[in-house]
Amino acid sequence: MQTVGTSEPIPNWAFFATRKANPNKSNKVLQALLRLKPGSEEASVVLGLAHLTGFVLTADQDYDPMRKAGQAAGVL
Repeated sequence: MQTVGTSEPIPNWAFFATRKANPNKSNKVLQALLRLKPGSEEASVVLGLAHLTGFVLTADQDYDPMRKAGQAAGVL
């Protein structure tokens, strides 16, 4: 296999809460996900089957590379 191109990092596995969600519960889930440290046993148990390493906070502009890729592909 040969790499023919690369892109900016693309966020995936986004978790979000709607406006109707209980803010206290949403915050508890957020804090729990952010506490999972990459490489830790806890993170491996919780995230291992999905081949994930951890979570970070994002902002809307973090998804701009996906928008640009969609525009370049003609699907947006």
